[in-house]
Amino acid sequence: MKAIAFVTFILLSLNAVAQLPSDSAINHVGELTTVCGKVVGAYTSKSGTTFLNFDKPYPISEFSCVIFKGDSMNFEKANFYKGKRLCVTGMVKKYNGHAEIVLKKANQIRFPDE
Repeated sequence: MKAIAFVTFILLSLNAVAQLPSDSAINHVGELTTVCGKVVGAYTSKSGTTFLNFDKPYPISEFSCVIFKGDSMNFEKANFYKGKRLCVTGMVKKYNGHAEIVLKKANQIRFPDE
């Protein structure tokens, strides 16, 4: 796990990770990549898991970011991200037919318009 974190850090530092629009993420499952789009939906469940839906609202969103409760202290509240354009970096996973990246650290997010 430490090796994965180190490699992620190096790749983020070098900006060597591919950058994709949110609707292309599903074609890159299992890859470390950067996905960019506008957050159109932001929701925190009763269990404390936060979901950020890119470019299309849930349930038709093709890409989402997930922040589990245990990592939520590293991020702003969900509504802070709504309406903003974000680029997120991480391993693309497939969950219920949709692409997602699980966010653990704030440095996985950048704001390209700022």
